[in-house]
Amino acid sequence: MEHHELPLPNSSRHYQEHEVAEEGRTERLIAAIPDQAQLLARMSGRHFLSGWHLDRDLMMQLLRSAAEFESKTRPYKTTLNGQILTNAFLEQPPSRTYYSFESAAYSLGASVMDMNGVPNGGTDDMGAMVELAEIFSSYGDAVVLRTPTTESFDAITDNVRIPVLNAGNGELENPSQALVDLYTLFKWRPELMSPDISDDQKIQVGVFGAPGHTRTVNSLLILMSHFPWAFSRVVVFERVHQLFRPGQREKLEETGLNIESTAELYDTETILGCLQKELPNIDMLYSHRLQPLNMSKMDRDLAREILKPNAMVLCPAAHMKDFGSLLDDSSNNAYFCQARNAIYVRMALLQAVLG
Repeated sequence: MEHHELPLPNSSRHYQEHEVAEEGRTERLIAAIPDQAQLLARMSGRHFLSGWHLDRDLMMQLLRSAAEFESKTRPYKTTLNGQILTNAFLEQPPSRTYYSFESAAYSLGASVMDMNGVPNGGTDDMGAMVELAEIFSSYGDAVVLRTPTTESFDAITDNVRIPVLNAGNGELENPSQALVDLYTLFKWRPELMSPDISDDQKIQVGVFGAPGHTRTVNSLLILMSHFPWAFSRVVVFERVHQLFRPGQREKLEETGLNIESTAELYDTETILGCLQKELPNIDMLYSHRLQPLNMSKMDRDLAREILKPNAMVLCPAAHMKDFGSLLDDSSNNAYFCQARNAIYVRMALLQAVLG
């Protein structure tokens, strides 16, 4: 009988990526962060609800822990044996956050229970939210929670007896995603974590998405505010003036972040005109508009051409609405690496809260 060789998976990537995906980046990040793993004990059995609840030292230890998981310098396969993580996304459809938390839990040996979808009566029924809190408390050891409103999120967290990890409380925050974003950035430029960096090492950040209405953008700015020296300016590419909730911008700027918007800088310019003026200066572009920019294919091609060749482009969504697939095979594509990094960062969070 003739035997045929079974095909092997393609172990190499057939597309170009940003240099953050190169080998050795994880080890450089570990070397840049002093080992103070004992600080992670502060998260044991606690909620993780907001980026404002973290301080710089604790955040850096989470990033170091994630890097150790990624580099496999730390054994982890049975760390959370016997623990049950509840994935409760009370809005549809499931997202990268959902799947990466699930993968992270399985990687640590935990079991995962899915309790997704909108409950009977909807999330506006506060009595139903209190009942869910009791179910979560009885069935699992921690819950990853996403709700469409802050009110339903608060009703659950105020009544639950197990740790909650915030995966999205309405439009407010998704702090674990912001940790993924900074992990990806600092793997590329670990020197940004040091307050002693020179002015020419600082970077300019561009953002597609209104911070007052986009939880990922808000959470990113909150965590960036712990390292204000790293960013010479943050430019929000929006044409509307009401980008922030009352007091939101002021709180961020009090930390030292320099935030500008194209609506303020170029009041009469089109969005393409704003991009032409600002994109050539941007070192990291974060794209998560809830509605795509009103640009033609030709305009998008032009915007791609004026990006710095090594500018990092991140997008937390499954598909980038602003550029589509134009950057998938380019030296700007850091969002595939960002998606891979999500597992290790969420492993670090689960280990800190449940381990």
